[in-house]
Amino acid sequence: TYNISYSELQNQGSPLNPILLFTNLEITKNGSNLFGAKKIKIGLPLSLNLIFGRMELNSLQIKDAFIVLESSQNKPASFPKIIFSQNIALDIANFSISNMESNLLINGELDSLLPGLANGYFNITHGEHISNFSVSSDGSTSNFFLSFKEFNWMQFSLNSMFSPLSSMYIGGTLLGSMNSQGSSMEGSISYQETNFGSMTAKKNHGSFVFKSNHKMATLLLKEFLQPFVDEQYPILFNLTKQSIAVPKLFLNNQLIQQNTPKFSNLALENLVASFDGGILRYSGAVSDLDLVDVYFSEIINLKGGFSGMNKAIDFYVESSQSFIRDGDDGLHPLAINAAGTFIDQEFNLEGHIKELIGDLRLRLSFSPDQQIPFTLKLSGQNISKKIILSSIPRSLAKVRSFIDLNIKPGKLNGIFLEYLAPTRSQDQHLILKLSMEDAALAISPEINLRFGNNLLEIQNEHLYFFASPGAVNQFSIQSIAATLNFSNQMLWYKSTHNFSSSDMQAILQEPSQSLGNIVAQGFSKGQFNFSSQDHHNFLSIKAQDFSVPIYNEYFLQILQAQLFISNLSQVNGLMDGQILGEDASIFVKGKNLLSSYELDFSTQIPLQTEDIFPQSFLGKLSGKDIFYLELAVGENLLPRLNIFSDLKNIQFDSNFSFLSKKKSSTLPTQIVLSNFSKPALFLSNELMELNLYSLRSLEGHLVIGGELPPKFSYLKQAPGLNIYLALDLLTSKMIDSWPSPQASIPRQPIQNFIVDIQNLEILGNQYNEVTGIFSIGESSVKGQIESSKLNVKLNQDNSGFLKLEFNNTHVQDAHFLSAHTTSGNMPKLNARIIAENSSLGELKIKSLDMYLLKNKNITTFNNINLSSNFLSISPLSDQSNAYFSIDDRLKLFKLKGKYLMKDSSRIPVIQNLANFSYFNGDINLQWKDLQKLQDIEGNLNFILKDLLVENKTSSSIAFNLLGVLNLKNILGKVANLDLTMSEFTSTQLSRVEGDLIFSKSKARLASPIFIETNAAKMKWIGSINKNNKGELSELDLNLDLRVRIGENIPWYSALLGGLPAIAGSAIISEIFETNIDSLSNYQYEVSGFLAEPKI
Repeated sequence: TYNISYSELQNQGSPLNPILLFTNLEITKNGSNLFGAKKIKIGLPLSLNLIFGRMELNSLQIKDAFIVLESSQNKPASFPKIIFSQNIALDIANFSISNMESNLLINGELDSLLPGLANGYFNITHGEHISNFSVSSDGSTSNFFLSFKEFNWMQFSLNSMFSPLSSMYIGGTLLGSMNSQGSSMEGSISYQETNFGSMTAKKNHGSFVFKSNHKMATLLLKEFLQPFVDEQYPILFNLTKQSIAVPKLFLNNQLIQQNTPKFSNLALENLVASFDGGILRYSGAVSDLDLVDVYFSEIINLKGGFSGMNKAIDFYVESSQSFIRDGDDGLHPLAINAAGTFIDQEFNLEGHIKELIGDLRLRLSFSPDQQIPFTLKLSGQNISKKIILSSIPRSLAKVRSFIDLNIKPGKLNGIFLEYLAPTRSQDQHLILKLSMEDAALAISPEINLRFGNNLLEIQNEHLYFFASPGAVNQFSIQSIAATLNFSNQMLWYKSTHNFSSSDMQAILQEPSQSLGNIVAQGFSKGQFNFSSQDHHNFLSIKAQDFSVPIYNEYFLQILQAQLFISNLSQVNGLMDGQILGEDASIFVKGKNLLSSYELDFSTQIPLQTEDIFPQSFLGKLSGKDIFYLELAVGENLLPRLNIFSDLKNIQFDSNFSFLSKKKSSTLPTQIVLSNFSKPALFLSNELMELNLYSLRSLEGHLVIGGELPPKFSYLKQAPGLNIYLALDLLTSKMIDSWPSPQASIPRQPIQNFIVDIQNLEILGNQYNEVTGIFSIGESSVKGQIESSKLNVKLNQDNSGFLKLEFNNTHVQDAHFLSAHTTSGNMPKLNARIIAENSSLGELKIKSLDMYLLKNKNITTFNNINLSSNFLSISPLSDQSNAYFSIDDRLKLFKLKGKYLMKDSSRIPVIQNLANFSYFNGDINLQWKDLQKLQDIEGNLNFILKDLLVENKTSSSIAFNLLGVLNLKNILGKVANLDLTMSEFTSTQLSRVEGDLIFSKSKARLASPIFIETNAAKMKWIGSINKNNKGELSELDLNLDLRVRIGENIPWYSALLGGLPAIAGSAIISEIFETNIDSLSNYQYEVSGFLAEPKI
């Protein structure tokens, strides 16, 4: 209720055009002064405007007045609207306008509002600033100027539509002119950052140019700090139709900062608005719209358009390259086509979203005042998990979280969603259905499921799930049905299972074709709490008639099996089957089936060893005993078969004595076979330890006869096959009894072969604490043998060439050489033999270097260099080699070199061929048959001492030749003696010196042969012709002879007394007085044949 009072009222006008003068006018409301003036004159003509609630003023004079403004919300609806006449006259002095926060003081005057007639000014004081307006006219044109300092002018507006701007500080300048044709003005405007509650307008400033005529007007904005229109294009005003057209309008975060952002960018084109008859009409195109937290976290690059009237808006979206973001994930491309309305606070949208190969249809409605609940219906096919999650309202946090953390959809997914948000009058309503192909469900870190066909349905607080077929971890599932309560996070489920060979393949890591045709059924039920991660489960499995590979052709045949699994961790069961033809009951135990699972299959069976292990060159197994078997499998672990037996009734007969075992003895043995696809073997007992990482390539180590010494522990890590053998005794007899591997079997490369022998007897020689270290390839050998008297290095390359180096090696008994002198007994060989500081029998070898080549028929000792106490061999010259060769097929012998021998009885091999004390000769000979000297050719220059020649009948041409040359035959022929007398059973040639040349037809004495015996001195010259067989046969020799007759053989006198006078006393008297070289008187011619020489 308003109260109006005044002290005096006068009408200084006419009845139809009154001019009212109030003195001391006051207006109060509820005791508060709203208006007061000492004098106020109001010109108020009577017209029809009063009937329509409008008061037209043609003059107003205010002096010393004030007005206190109420809030625009409290403005009475019946208060008449005041309009000014175009010919108004204003005169205002000391007029104060105030509200709760600020105050304006106005002084000024104005005559007329008509262009060309208006004149006047106004000064407005606000705080420390003065804003002013002035206008002057010349009868046709009015020029005006306005300068208003930054101030929150809108706080004094009585129109409620401007109340949101009441806190904005706005300032600017305006200079322009106006006439009957139109107006023109330009200026600048600025405003400070202003908080409007839900948003903040950022500070901005710029300039403008405005022009108008009777029908149209343009407004061009320029150089704004934060542009919000395209400054190249002006804003158009249609004054006739009362409309405005904005070519391009921008709104973004640089212009407006939203407390709860709903958009981050808005670009409008061709925005048109008109106001006619109190109806606001508008339309425009959206060229770019980025929404924030409008159902999705972010929608980028939306395009479309809108049109509306007052509060009713129709809109559409046509975006082929939009993007959505939900949460912290990256942008996801999609295409959106939608249409909707926003009428009377009710929002409705129906659209189609397409992504990649999928599409989604949705219908959405709500009202901000919640009179209509948020309602969403959508359906789609072949959509991604991102779209699935984004399609679920954020208020359904538990549903979104469950799908996000626990479900991994496949490529082909379908969705149906019906959702009504809760209101005061009704509860939330939710139906969500997902159909997925090849999807995964993670119940816990240890439980992961994957299925081909999946159907998931959520109804408010409950989730229902059905899928088939699939797998949980490595185990197959035929079908599964589950129910989840979101309130208590409890999941109940039931499942059926069909297990096949592929399941066993995943567990045993074995090719499925080797596992046979496994058929097994299972039934499972359980519950799982997502909050506490507590899990309770029971699984029963029945199977029959399948096989599991053990090794090669050996299988574990299962006839029937029953397994019980609790909490997907502990397993127990029993299987009846056959192993190696024997019936067996197999017990099953296991744990940790879903993580690092472990399964053990154990049984015991009797085995007939000869049926399983065939005889080999190592020996033969026989007998039957109980074997304990345990098969262990585990995740990321290779299957392992443990076998144990004490071999009580097992016998092993072997030519290797150190491997033999009697049937009556026990030998506890453990065998481990692992990785069935690439088998590895471990065997351990008192006799040996065998660890083969691969049976196919035979890599690992074998220890026989004791523990592996620490110094050889590297064998356990060395690549390839490594063998250590420890023996107390090894003899030649034992070695000869060893069988030789078949030639058809390739030699297995051995990286390291080490043998420790406490006592070695080899070819009659004894050695102690012998260690051999070898590396044996497919065609190469490298190694060394070490002991106190046996030290050998050997190296055989891939070509078969063998290098043997003996150092400080002593072979005391060399008789074995006599037993092996036949070259045919030697194997094929290509070798170099080096020896230093060694001995062979009594032969002390200082150095030896030679090559030994033995092929099919020929044996050659070549490049011989030997220096020893009794035998030395060297080449005839620097350009030649010393050698000895034997051709077994042609029976051809070749000998070349310088040979120095002392005491043949102490030289191996030679001691069996001849008996002499000294030989030094240059030899270059070849012959056939040492006894017949057949086809002998070459040169022989030698000195021989103390050769003992046995005088006995012989068919040997060689011995016949020696017989011709010794005194026995000579005396027998000259004196007709009985040569069977004991004094003539042998002759010692104390010295023989000669130079012989053997050609194809004869043997020629290149220089005389001098022979000294125990009874004579002889000088031989001449030649011996060969027969047609190439044998020395026909004699053509001359002999000078001096016979030694001393007092120790007095009977020679009687014998020689019957000699012709030509021999007589001359021989006796001169026998020791003249050297045989000067003999010329007593000569003999020797002719005939070697077998029957003639003197």
